[in-house]
Amino acid sequence: METETKERPTEVARSPKFEAIERAAYELFLSRGFGSVSMDEIAKRAGVSKATIYSHFADKAELFAGMMRADCAMSWVKSELSDRPADDARGVLLELGRSYIGLLAEKGAMQRIVIAEAMRFPEIAQIFFENGPNASRLALTGYLDRVCATGKLAIPDTNRAANQFFALLRDDIYLRGLLGLDSGDDLQAALDKTVTAAVDLFLKGYAP
Repeated sequence: METETKERPTEVARSPKFEAIERAAYELFLSRGFGSVSMDEIAKRAGVSKATIYSHFADKAELFAGMMRADCAMSWVKSELSDRPADDARGVLLELGRSYIGLLAEKGAMQRIVIAEAMRFPEIAQIFFENGPNASRLALTGYLDRVCATGKLAIPDTNRAANQFFALLRDDIYLRGLLGLDSGDDLQAALDKTVTAAVDLFLKGYAP
């Protein structure tokens, strides 16, 4: 049976109870995984009734989906890239890359939950994919189409190129974050080098 998706409150409308529910769920999912956590436990940790949780979320999967929408690396891309100037591809891609790789390094714990639980709960893998990697790819594809229309880049397949760009950013810093390893003292400098190298290589490869 298809799960009803409840409308997620806007940032302005988010209540303290809503924040408490997401915080409690996040902490429990991180410590014990998705499958072993019950809605009763989330309600108890958040200090709310189970009915309050169900007033915001149809079920545990939808609660996880809400967290993914808020927490996914690149959730902002869907609305923001459409406003970025097509005549400043390097500046836009640098900004995009820094945001993307920084969040990948920071949010390794959430990705570990998805990977660990994907076989038993494929719905959370789908939620993660749609709200993270797929949303990012679609947004970047649209932006690259606009850049190509100006003649500043020549990309025969912008969808494939979007995937290539994100792949260039996922180096050992991303892997260390995913594995929960220390990324070193000067993380920001390392991230900047990775992003700059990826952007320059991408632009050179697709120069007219």
